[in-house]
Amino acid sequence: MNHSKKISILSLALAALLLLCYSCSKGGGSSSGPEAVDLGLSVKWASYNVGGDSIGDLGGLYGWADTIGNMSSIDENDYFKAEIPATIGGTKWDIAKVRWGSDWRLPTEAEANELVAKCKWTKAKVNNVDGFNVTGPNGKSIFIAGAGLRDGHSVKYPGEAIYMTGSSSNTKGVMTFQCDSTLKPVYRTASGSCGYSVRPVFCGK
Repeated sequence: MNHSKKISILSLALAALLLLCYSCSKGGGSSSGPEAVDLGLSVKWASYNVGGDSIGDLGGLYGWADTIGNMSSIDENDYFKAEIPATIGGTKWDIAKVRWGSDWRLPTEAEANELVAKCKWTKAKVNNVDGFNVTGPNGKSIFIAGAGLRDGHSVKYPGEAIYMTGSSSNTKGVMTFQCDSTLKPVYRTASGSCGYSVRPVFCGK
C-alpha cells in the first residue's frame, strides 16, 4: 500500500470517529437511550421523558391511550373507548411501551404513590427547563421536568409537573402524579381530555 492510500484511509477513519463523537454529543450523552435509575423504590424510573432525548427535555404531552402521540381532541370519548382497559400500563395502549419497547411502561398507581410519598421534591432547573429534583430513599435522584399539560392545542401550567400513569378512574379521568411551586406532590385524578408528560418505569431484567 502506497503512502497516499494510507493517508486516505486514515483520513476516512478520523472523519468517521469525529462523526460518531458529534452524534453522541448531540444526544446529551444519552445516545444509548434512557437510564433506569434506582431511587430505592420498588421500580427503577427512567432518566427522562417520552418524547425527549436527554435529561432536561420536556418531551411530549400525551392523551390517554394515544400511542401515536398526536391527538388534541377535548372530547373524553375520543380517548376512553370500549376496547381500551382501565389500566393500560404494559399493554398495546401504553405509549411508553410502544415508543421505547417492552422494557418500559407507564407507572402503576402504587409506583406513582411511592414517588410522591417516599421521595423528596425540590425545585430545580436543567438546560433552562424548570422542574423538580426528586430524591429517593437511597439518595439518588431524577429530574422531573415541569412541562404543564396540553388542553386542546394549548399548553397550560408551564413549570408544573403533571404526569400520566397507566391507571384511569371510573369517571373518564386519568390518574396522575403532580407537583407545583408549593412542593407538595400529590397523586390525583385529572381530566381525561388533556395531554400529560410521561415518565416510564423499567420493567426489564
